[in-house]
Amino acid sequence: MKRAIDVLGAAGGLLLLSPLLAVIAVLVKLSSPGPVFFRQQRMGRGMQPFWILKFRTMVQDAESRGRQITIGDDDRITSVGRWLRKAKLDELPQLINVLKGEMSLVGPRPEVPRYVHMFPDDFREVLTVRPGITDPASITFRDEAAVLAAAGDPDAEYVQRILPQKLRLAKDYVRRSSVRHDLSLVRQTLLRLVTDRLPDRRREAPQPALLKPAAVPFFRVALSDDEIGEVVACLRSGWLTTGERVRRFESDLADFVGAKHAVAVNSCTAALHLAVEALNLGPGQAVLVPTMTFAATAEVVRYQGAVPLLVDCDPLTGNIDLDDAARKISDLRCGQTPLDPSLKVVGLIPVHVAGAMVDMTAVRRFAEKHGLWVVEDAAHALPAAYRADESQPWRRCGENTAAVTCFSFYANKTITTGEGGMAVTGDAELAARMRQMSLHGLSHDAWKRYTGGGSWDYRIEAPGYKYNLTDIAAAIGLHQLRRAETLRLRREDLAHRYLAALAGVDELELPPVPENRLHSWHLFPIRLRLDELTLDRNGFIDELRSRGVGCSVHWRPLHLHPYYERTFGWRPEDLPTASRIWERLISLPLFPDLQEAEWQHVVTCVRGLCERHKRSGTPIIRRKAA
Repeated sequence: MKRAIDVLGAAGGLLLLSPLLAVIAVLVKLSSPGPVFFRQQRMGRGMQPFWILKFRTMVQDAESRGRQITIGDDDRITSVGRWLRKAKLDELPQLINVLKGEMSLVGPRPEVPRYVHMFPDDFREVLTVRPGITDPASITFRDEAAVLAAAGDPDAEYVQRILPQKLRLAKDYVRRSSVRHDLSLVRQTLLRLVTDRLPDRRREAPQPALLKPAAVPFFRVALSDDEIGEVVACLRSGWLTTGERVRRFESDLADFVGAKHAVAVNSCTAALHLAVEALNLGPGQAVLVPTMTFAATAEVVRYQGAVPLLVDCDPLTGNIDLDDAARKISDLRCGQTPLDPSLKVVGLIPVHVAGAMVDMTAVRRFAEKHGLWVVEDAAHALPAAYRADESQPWRRCGENTAAVTCFSFYANKTITTGEGGMAVTGDAELAARMRQMSLHGLSHDAWKRYTGGGSWDYRIEAPGYKYNLTDIAAAIGLHQLRRAETLRLRREDLAHRYLAALAGVDELELPPVPENRLHSWHLFPIRLRLDELTLDRNGFIDELRSRGVGCSVHWRPLHLHPYYERTFGWRPEDLPTASRIWERLISLPLFPDLQEAEWQHVVTCVRGLCERHKRSGTPIIRRKAA
């Protein structure tokens, strides 16, 4: 039925419009030397290429004189061509394509092969039908030429903003396709052609909102009805602060990671602080801390009056470089660091950057050699595991991998309680001290003083802190923990898809996938090859954000922050690897609920920006960080 309508409509149109077609052909020939028709390869049904016909609207050598997309007052467009484009008459020869069976009167607009290859999966779905002369996108984006004319880079504007939205409309058309729907679209197209030529007061207002980029947040929390139901049950129970749900959460997490003891607190920072306090860290002491980390890892050392001895990172993983740690100990003793050489190095706090674990067996050997305790900053690493080689069993993060292992449940972490953290340990005395100090240093029975069997009395044993976790937060954590491996696998799948989609981009370095690691994929950090781009990292981030892509940087190294520069005198050259790496880092959106269209938008934007800013002798554009 559809094919019969196409043939009758195309044949009738060519017959009725033949006088107009003859006049246009003469005008095209008179406007500039060259053929009447312009032939361009497009992708048709079943991903098969064909040659689309149009009246020529440009000078004969136009393709060799500029960009593929033509807009506004492009001097390659002839005077007759400008009129034909404005009146949409340059498309009339496509009635011949319809007669040949290459196109339909109504169907998704055909694209050039290079655009199809950017979105192959989407186009495979769309091109199960013949492409058409008109479709919903042609109606919606009737002001496309004006939008492209206003864009700084029309090609990037089309690929990164307009084309993905056209594809969504095309997919919807394919799903809804029917003769009745086609007739409705023909009617709307004819109506648009008429109303666009009426005085401005008769036109419908343009729809610029449809041309804005889809906003992709840096993260979005993955909550289920189970978490919500547990929170509601907690609220209805009347017990909101630390109670039975916190105890269950502690027990469940200890079992999950293979630890003997777990202490729930209100942040990973609190867990780290309680850990170093329980290990008697104090003034006159130093702790090896990677410079490539968040503020909390080092600030808890300062809370105790001790000093972080900053260590450079491994150039591949970004994790702590144990060789540099050994050098820093030696340099400290010889007075070759900015720190007081009388400081005694007593501990080490490794960080599992992005969720790829440090080799904790190597860390333990290093610590034993230098007489250090180890507190593990595992804010990114739940669940995660490592092994020496394939012949060895997996060892979970927190499974006696350090004196204390500290997890984060902040909103963007691999599992969340909104705000929250947990310290796990195999040492009963450390666990008891951390639990006591997490609530003002009160005697242990103070935890139960408001229950029926508890005592109203308590004793202050030490000047503690207010670090306890609430039952409301634990209500979320209980169910997040049960889905932890499912959520990790979803992150892993998205990360591997990023790796495949961006593998051929020469301007990027992608995160490594270390062997013998179960990676939690908290982050997906890419590194820009700045020597191959005309844009620096800050400019790249600005461009991504302008296209609706949320992103971040993990991290500015500690030694480049004003506090550590002013207080201790650290310089960029003291930790050269981190100083070089951080200027190239960008973390892309990675979270379990990242939708297909969002993921595709991120990939398209990153690839498009790399192509647009590929270095070809142009000076680099530098921008200050926002």
